[in-house]
This record gives sequence, C-alpha cells and structure tokens, in this order.
Amino acid sequence: MKTSDGMEYRPKDVTVQAGSAVRRRWLMFMLFVITTFNFIDRIVFLTLGQPIKQDLGLTDLQLGILGGVSFAIFYSFVGFPIARLAERTSRVRLIAASVALWSLMTTLCGATGSMVQLLLCRIGGSIGEAGVQPAAMSLVADQYPPSRRGGALTVISLGMPLGLIIGSTAGGWMAQALSWRMAFFIVGGPGVVLAFVTWLTLREPVRGQFDSPQSRETTDQPPSVMQVLRVMTSRSSCRNFMLALGLTSIGAQGIGAFMFPYFVRVLHLPLAEAGLMFGTIGGMAMGFGMMFGGFGVDWISRRDGRWYGWVPAIGLSLAAPLYLVAFIGNDVTVSLVALTLGGMFVFMHFGPTIAVLQNMVGSRMRATAAFLFFFISNLVGMGIGPVSIGFFSDVLARRAFPSGNYIEMCPGGLAPAGSASGLAQACQHASAVGLQQAMAGCACFLMLGMIFYLRATRSVRRDLALDFPQSSEMATGTLHRAFPLK
Repeated sequence: MKTSDGMEYRPKDVTVQAGSAVRRRWLMFMLFVITTFNFIDRIVFLTLGQPIKQDLGLTDLQLGILGGVSFAIFYSFVGFPIARLAERTSRVRLIAASVALWSLMTTLCGATGSMVQLLLCRIGGSIGEAGVQPAAMSLVADQYPPSRRGGALTVISLGMPLGLIIGSTAGGWMAQALSWRMAFFIVGGPGVVLAFVTWLTLREPVRGQFDSPQSRETTDQPPSVMQVLRVMTSRSSCRNFMLALGLTSIGAQGIGAFMFPYFVRVLHLPLAEAGLMFGTIGGMAMGFGMMFGGFGVDWISRRDGRWYGWVPAIGLSLAAPLYLVAFIGNDVTVSLVALTLGGMFVFMHFGPTIAVLQNMVGSRMRATAAFLFFFISNLVGMGIGPVSIGFFSDVLARRAFPSGNYIEMCPGGLAPAGSASGLAQACQHASAVGLQQAMAGCACFLMLGMIFYLRATRSVRRDLALDFPQSSEMATGTLHRAFPLK
C-alpha cells in the first residue's frame, strides 16, 4: 500500500507501541483465561448431554436444539448490537458484563427441571457469550500489526482447547460421581470473579494505531453495518471465505456436538472415560490445529497471501476422509486416532479465516467483522450442524429399529425400566446406528468448505492490497469507487 504522499507503507514495519509490554501481555493472558472459561461453560453442556437426555426423556432432535440452534440464534443476533456497541464504547466493560451474565446462566442450568427451563437458561448464556469474542478480537487487532494478528488471535483461541479439556473431563467425572446438575453449579461460579478482575485490571488500547495513514479512519464515528458489509462483500475472496467458513462450521459443530454421545452409544465408554476422551482428543485436535493454522499462516502468508485459503483447504481435504474412517467402523482405537487427526486438520481453518477477515477491514470495522465471523460460525454451524445430526439420527434410528415406534418405545434412546432384554438391546442398537450414520454424513460438509477456500485463493492477494476507504468517503457515498463490485 502507498500513502497519499507516495511513500510505501508496510504494516510489519510499524513501531508504534500499543501500550506497555506488561499491559499487552496481561490483556492477552486475561483474554486467554476468559476464552478458556467461555469454552468450559459451553462444553460442559455438550458433555452432559447424554445424562440430560436420559433424565429428561429427550430425543436427539431436542438435544440438538438445546445444544445448537437455541444457543446459536440468540448468540448470533444479540451479538450484532453488542458488536456495534463495541465499535463505540469500552470493549473491556462489555466483556466483563458478558462474562458475569453467561456464568450466572450456566449456574442456573443446574436448577432446571424441564426442557423449557433449560432452553431459557441456554438462551441467557448465549446472550452473555455473544458479548465477548467480537470485542476481544477488536482489542487484539489494536495491539498487534497485521503480520502478527494470526498468531496473536491464535494464542487467545488456544483457550478453547484448554476449556474443552477441562470442561469435558470435569463434566464427565462430575456427571458420573455427582450429577449433571451439580456440574453446572460448580463450573458457573468462578466466572463471576473473573468478570470483576476483567473490569478492574484491563485497559482500552488506542484504536487503529497499526493501520496505514491512508486506511486509518478520520472520525470517531464507526461506519454503519451496511457499509462494513459492502466493504467485505465487494471482495470476492471475502465472500468465498465466509461461504467456506459456514460450510466447514456445519460439519465441525455438528460432529463436535454429538461426539460425547457417540463415545457412549457407539464405542460404549463409561461417562467419566468418555469425558476424558472427548476432552483429550478435542483439546489436542483444536490446540494443534489452531497453532498450525494460525502461526503457520502468519509466517507463510508473508510470501504469498493465497496461503490464507490454501492452509484451510489442505486441512479439510485430509479431515473429511479421516472422519469417515472414524464413524464407519466400530474399532475404538481406530476411531479415536482418526478423530484426533481429523479434528486437528479441521481446526487449521480457524486462524487463517479470522486473520484474513480482520486484515481486510479498518479499525472501526473490526468488532463488526469479528461478529460476522462468529455469526457465520455459530448461527450457520451450530444452528444447522447439531440439529441436522439430531434430526437424521432420529430418522435413521427409526429405520434401524426392528418393529414399533422407536420414539415411543425407546424414550431417551433407552427401553423403559423393567423391559425385556430384547427391547433394551434393540433400543441401544438403533440409537447407536442412527447417530453413527448421521455423523458420517455430516463430514461431507467439510469437502464443500474446502472447495470455497480454494476459490478464495483466486483473488485474495488482490483484495488484501486494497486500501480501506476513509470515513469521509463512506459518509459521502463514494464507497463503491473504492470497492468496485467484481
């Protein structure tokens, strides 16, 4: 990029200090801890899904609604006004309030006695979680130049695999040793303390100090959401990245939501062992995948911007067949190894996708751009993936049931107490087969995601080289000249 005086501008050469090193490290540490607790609270529900299903007599479709679409809809739509608020006001205060809200709602899940009550608590928790990630991504973008954002965002995102390990392992153990209700009480409480620490110790960095002089907005008023959308959708690579993210998220979120029940029903692992396997495999896969994708793309994209698309595409091309191997067979060792490697390759998409979307917008657009990333990942991925697996699992279980109505004769996937052994075995077999086949089919979405990541590589270098319009250009309606639709 060149400035108005014709001088070459390279973001990686910026020497502006975004606050002291100690303050920057503390911000990164706190956002990492917040992300960890965020995922602990979220994963605990998925880990407790099987005992909740049996205790409340739910179907897989109802479990998919609780674990997916109910959370995703409110997370996504409430996240929009919160992300817009983060462009105007203190992002630190928004994060602190959000942490307190989701922690309280997680605790209340343990006091519910019906699906409706549990659904309301899940909605409240989704509203709290919606306020964290867009504001956090915006804070990081104002602390690091573009050449280091992929790695910085990955460091914070590593709280996800850590939270997955803690939440699933502790959740599985508590479900077996205590109860699923007590598990919610235990994991929800510490978040309130974390909210107060966030409020008292974090500080706001200066917005946009790592942007080029020409791309830095000249007004304190952020552009409207339609202007941000026009900036992003005017770039063909950005459109393909968002489509690829949506398709990948459907497969990844769907598989993740039902992996714990898969361990219990298909691989016949006890609850505590299933929780340990779920956490260990998911944590390793997510952690290594994010590190390879995030840090790797920071290094290799300096040579060629097309690696923002090539890295996720390569990962998905390897992940899809590994998932099929895992779900087609019944061998425990083969399934666990394939799931670990497949998950690792899937999560290589995370760092490159969010980094490239942050690098394509200006400083007053980044919280909104981060919201769009999580909107697609959650509303599309979590909203469609778990519900689709739950629906087809029920349908396929009915087909695998030898006679009678599977839903009525096998409430919660189990035969009623005192039933004949033949009915108990038939219910268990149908429940396992339905879930196994539904999860294998969901892996096909990963191949579709790979196709759109490859399409994005055709224009990503050109799109990253475009300057951001100044706010005055936006206000006078000249955005179409800066970003001609292609």
